[in-house]
Parts: sequence; structure tokens; C-alpha cells
Amino acid sequence: MSTRVIVHAGFHKTGTTTAQRFLMHNGPHIWPHHAIAIQYRIRDPLQFALAYSTGAGQIALDEFRSRFKGFLETLELGATRGLIISAENLAGMMPGKNDLVDGYAACPVLMKTVVECVENVIDPIPDMSFHFSTRGKDKWLRSIWWHNLSKTRLTQNFNDFAATLGPSCDLEETLRQVQNAIDYPVTSTPLEQTSTQQFGPATPLINLLNLPDESLNALQSIPAENVKPRRDLIKEFLKLNRSTLSNAALATRKQELLEQDAKLD
Repeated sequence: MSTRVIVHAGFHKTGTTTAQRFLMHNGPHIWPHHAIAIQYRIRDPLQFALAYSTGAGQIALDEFRSRFKGFLETLELGATRGLIISAENLAGMMPGKNDLVDGYAACPVLMKTVVECVENVIDPIPDMSFHFSTRGKDKWLRSIWWHNLSKTRLTQNFNDFAATLGPSCDLEETLRQVQNAIDYPVTSTPLEQTSTQQFGPATPLINLLNLPDESLNALQSIPAENVKPRRDLIKEFLKLNRSTLSNAALATRKQELLEQDAKLD
């Protein structure tokens, strides 16, 4: 029997963190049937996936392949367990975070490399599927913009950011390119749809796992994280990024504001 392998490789800011929290929260019901590898567990190979997406070239891709294989070799799946991998950085660096990142141009090559590793280490003919979370373009770009505004010294307002990044970030086109690059099913579901489903953004992944009824019925939903910032906080972060504060002082002030904002919830 072929080993079941599910790869959830993004995209960023489409509910991936919530999906990963769900998988770990319900680990006791999933682990007996599928090993779980979320972003932090494969941090080492992912740094080279990120490097490749910023133009580091074949050396970075080869290092990603080597280290990802090394991770897979540590797994003990036995004869019956499958594997689910959920890590948005497998698709490359988040667009807008680095000027060298060209949307998700690296994603098809990275997915093809993932296939090579799984076939080489886990099963030469796996029962493998790729699933991507997506999101309406305007809300996705706004979420990407806010993330970069809060984590980097981004100084563009949203309209300028969207005009710069939008043309190079067509998630549907990326999905088509991934499907052309690999011989396994590639599916996607928008966050707007999964957010109302039983297990939130993790719902499509659970459906792909084909868990036995006993385990499926034991799964517990988790509350979604509300990461939508207040408008005045956005304005303040943009003002701070455009200020003459040192990077250290900027980071400190942002953290203070985020902590204050959390107390208002």
C-alpha cells in the first residue's frame, strides 16, 4: 500500500498558522495515523528554500534537497502511517518581504524538489497530494502588507504596495505552474470558504487525511486568531517606519504598541 503524504505549502497569510495550530492541538488523534511536520519542525531545510526563492541559485536548492531528505529520514512511519507537512515557507519567502523575491516564482521548482525527496526517502510511488490555502486578492495583499509593515521597515502605503506587488502575485497562476511541474494532484481552497467550515482552515487537510471515524469524531475545533489590526495602529506603524528611529528602537516601540493593542481586545 502506498504511503499517504499530504503537502500543505502555503500560501502565506491564508490561515496556515491556524491550520498548523489545529493539527498540533489534535495531535493525539492524528499522530497514530499520520506523522505531522509543521513549519518549526523543518526550520533547517526551510532556510534554504527561502534562500532559493531570493535568488541564491542551485547551491541553495541542492542544500534544501539534502536537508529535507535528511529530515524525512528521521521519520518512523512504519508500514501504515502517513505524513502531513504544513509549512508555508516551502513555497518560498513571503512576497514583499525581500526585494529579490519575485512573487512565488520559486514555488513550482520547490514543489518538484519536495516530490523528489518524498519519492526517494518515503515511497517511490506515494499516495501524495498538494493542497494550498488561498485568499481573495485584496484581503490577501492587505494582510501581506500589514505583516511586512509590522515586521520590516516598509514605508509604502497600501495602494503603492499593491501596485508594486500585485502584478507579480497571481496565486491561481502559481497553482497552475505547480500542477504543470508535478504529477500529483494540486488542490486549493480560499480562506473565505474554510473559515466557516467545521475545522476552519484545517478542514481541507483533515478531509485529505481520511482519518477513521473514531479519530475524526474526536477532533476539537480551535478559535481562529484575530490578527486584523486596528486602523490607528496601521497608521502609527507606517509613521514609525518612515521615522529616523534606529532599527532597535523601532522594533522596541512596535512591540510596545502591539502589547498595548492586545490588552484592548
